[in-house]
Amino acid sequence: MSATPPSNLEGTQSPSPFEVLWDRYKSLIVIVVGAVVLALVGQYAMRRMDQQATDEKWSKFSASIGLEGVYTDSSKANEPVNETLDGMEWSTLEGGLASADNAQKPYFHLAMARKAMIDEDWERAEAELAKLESGFAGHPLVTESKAPIQSRDRKEAEEDEQQDKLEFEPAKQGSVVSLMREQIASAKQFQRPAGFEKPEIPADAKKVKLTFGDYGSATFAMMPQAPAHAAKFLELAQQDGGFWNGLAVDEIRRGTERFKLPYSLHFGYASTKEDDRTKWTTTEPSEHQVEWEQSGLSHFEGAISARPEADGKSCADRIWVHVDDDAMQDGSRVVFGYVIDGMDVLRSICEAGMSAEDEDTGFGKPSENIRITSVEVL
Repeated sequence: MSATPPSNLEGTQSPSPFEVLWDRYKSLIVIVVGAVVLALVGQYAMRRMDQQATDEKWSKFSASIGLEGVYTDSSKANEPVNETLDGMEWSTLEGGLASADNAQKPYFHLAMARKAMIDEDWERAEAELAKLESGFAGHPLVTESKAPIQSRDRKEAEEDEQQDKLEFEPAKQGSVVSLMREQIASAKQFQRPAGFEKPEIPADAKKVKLTFGDYGSATFAMMPQAPAHAAKFLELAQQDGGFWNGLAVDEIRRGTERFKLPYSLHFGYASTKEDDRTKWTTTEPSEHQVEWEQSGLSHFEGAISARPEADGKSCADRIWVHVDDDAMQDGSRVVFGYVIDGMDVLRSICEAGMSAEDEDTGFGKPSENIRITSVEVL
């Protein structure tokens, strides 16, 4: 006699082993999977927090050596580090070093050595490199290799040789520290050609002091290399209280963010005695012309030069004062003197307000009438 299955099981299939296991262990499986997901999320969060902390740490480091602008202004991406460090205060670098960790300190010592080189403080530069070597002997900046980090000049092609791709001079062997020491030794031995050194002002040089209203005074010293210009300038300074007394500065130059110009200013047009600017004229020829002189003087910071006139002459009454080095003007104007006092006054004049249109170009009339109120021969 055969067994008959219960009616409620007729037509059903028995559960698979996986279903049996799932029914038995599903709570445990859910807990394990949840724990794994939480662990992955936690790991990601920790890694993100670590990365944010690292980014913040190195962002502060970049700011400490003046590189923060590279990340916010693409135009500064290729700006040499030397330019950045040149404007840095030592206190900023020293403060950054004091709060830096061991990963950052080697780079602070390197930046401080470079800053000292810019300042031509060779002893300080060597001291910073010595600290880097002694404190971080195994650091990549210190260890020697066949091709340490360095800039390499482009290799010029030989005559009649065609280059299919850029080629560079071979890398120098050593370390970043040793290459910097080579640069220090070379810089210490370097002597500028005489033409690149600002000449000394003779002790007996004639001097003229001009006062620019409330801005203050500046003193000009005449140079013997341009005797005709210097003599005519002195003659004009001595007549009737000074030829320029009452004249206004008619142009200032300082450039823009997009186009840099050295600071300079101009005065000398007789019509600028008028308060009504519509009466100012800049086209009439000068009445005080002198023959062009090859003075051999360059437009160093503080140079005083004569505005060129037609037919190879200069205007001894129309004067450019170069607050910044402006060697691009060499050969186009005759330098006949240098400012020996009051450069801060002249710079503040160059920073005076201009019209919106002139601000865009970087040069034009100052918005206010900045007049010469006194001319004195010392």
